[in-house]
Amino acid sequence: MKKVVVDDIEIEIQEGEITKDENIENKHQKVPNSNYVGNQVTQPEVQLERKRFKVPESLKKTFIATMVLAGLGVVLFICGFIEEVAMSDPGRGITFWVLGLVVMIPGGYYSYQFWRARRCQDDDQRNDIFNQIPEL
Repeated sequence: MKKVVVDDIEIEIQEGEITKDENIENKHQKVPNSNYVGNQVTQPEVQLERKRFKVPESLKKTFIATMVLAGLGVVLFICGFIEEVAMSDPGRGITFWVLGLVVMIPGGYYSYQFWRARRCQDDDQRNDIFNQIPEL
């Protein structure tokens, strides 16, 4: 088992496989235990390990505040619904709904931005997304 790192992705190559650099003179020959033909390696057993996502140190406080705001907004919105149904005064429920929306909108937006950064494959795009998120 041989590990090769290409663009921060580890690729495990099993014995018997030939990579592009190792077999220059036998270009068009099929090699045992692999699906190597020409300049392509199509081995189904090759496993790509995804680099683990980490929130940058400068944005950890922002990430925590974002999660708290989104959670608090949901809780206030649910409390507003309970107040609207349980009480006869309709003004109390609307107050909680408005507060819940005011808190949930920025929390939800920046939660979405962090989710986009986590799902992004390109480091340049991830850095652009992180640059749009304010630091606390």
